[in-house]
Order: sequence, then C-alpha cells, then structure tokens
Amino acid sequence: MKKIWMSGLLAVVLFVGGTGATGAASEEKKKPVYPQTEIVLTGKKEARFSHLTHVNLNMSCGVCHHDVKHVALTEVDIAGIQDVAKIACANCHNETFQVESLRDRKAIFHGRCKECHQKGYADKKGPTNCNGCHVKQ
Repeated sequence: MKKIWMSGLLAVVLFVGGTGATGAASEEKKKPVYPQTEIVLTGKKEARFSHLTHVNLNMSCGVCHHDVKHVALTEVDIAGIQDVAKIACANCHNETFQVESLRDRKAIFHGRCKECHQKGYADKKGPTNCNGCHVKQ
C-alpha cells in the first residue's frame, strides 16, 4: 500500500512540481507543465498513464481532477497548488471517504477511466481491454 501511495504522490509531484509553482506572489497565471513521460501507477497490476496523450485531445484537467466539492480544477488551479498531496486522488478517496465504493484506487481509476474510454472524448475512444492500460509483467 505504501508503494502505491508513493508512486501516486510521485506522479503528482512530477505534474505539479514541473509547473514552477513556488508560492511566490505573482500576478501572472501559472500554467502546469505536463509530465512528458508515461506515468506508471504501481499496484497489483501496474497501469500506464500519459498526460500528454490526454492533453493532445484538448482534454481539460477538470475532466479527471476535481476538488473536495467535486468542482473541476483548471490547469491554473493545479499550477497554483502548493501542497501536491491535495491533488492526489487518495488524499480524499481513502478508507474514510463517505462513498464506500469510491474508497479504493482501483475502483476510482476503473470507474473514471473506463467510462471515458468507452464513451470517447473528441471523437476518440481509449483502450478498454486490460492490456490497453496495464503493463504486462
């Protein structure tokens, strides 16, 4: 479980940390720099995720990332987040989360990702078979 948390946190650090967000007061709106490499989410069956693939579809950050009130986050919102743990899904979706079915990381990703991959976005559908996202070991 610790390994899963660390890899998820690393993905968030790479995403938000690459933005240059430092907490210094600035009138300019900061925009995130997306991780250029594929992120591998560790667990029983590792899964790949590419921010770049999704950004190239003109998918907004808020399609996946939201705040505690389920309001979609913009790329400017994400760039301004100083505590990267706040954007990690498991920060809220954990053993104390109100909706029991959304406490598990697998349930969250399978629910969000598979639904979108099946419906499609910008007239493109993503993989829905296991090997489309999961790394063969």
